[in-house]
Amino acid sequence: VIGPDAYDSASDLELVISGLEAKRGAREAELRESALHNLAALRDEQGDVAEAERLFQRALSSKEERLGADHVSLRPTLVRLAQIHHKDGRLLHALGLYDRALELAKRERGEDDPITIAIGAWRAEVTQGLGREAIRRH
Repeated sequence: VIGPDAYDSASDLELVISGLEAKRGAREAELRESALHNLAALRDEQGDVAEAERLFQRALSSKEERLGADHVSLRPTLVRLAQIHHKDGRLLHALGLYDRALELAKRERGEDDPITIAIGAWRAEVTQGLGREAIRRH
């Protein structure tokens, strides 16, 4: 059950995002991306998966534009998007996102880090659901 504090938090995050939309500095972009990611996570917890996906995608696109497609800061947003696709049965989309996140986690944290291991386990769940033929095509 989501309490009233969550709705206050959502309103606060929406204010931050809208207040930073017109700002073009790197710090403002980073704050906006963080607020987008956090609002997306909150919407996901509230059960508004479509809005969560849209917000995570906005955060990811902004980060990619600002930092490049292989920056380690993309990992948390990639994972959250992958989890949404995974839960929704869009396994090939989830696999691609998990693959990207796993590569970034290995580079950033190493093979034996708990985060890297967790991403690898989620990826393995997807591959079990896809079957060999689909994975070969991926």
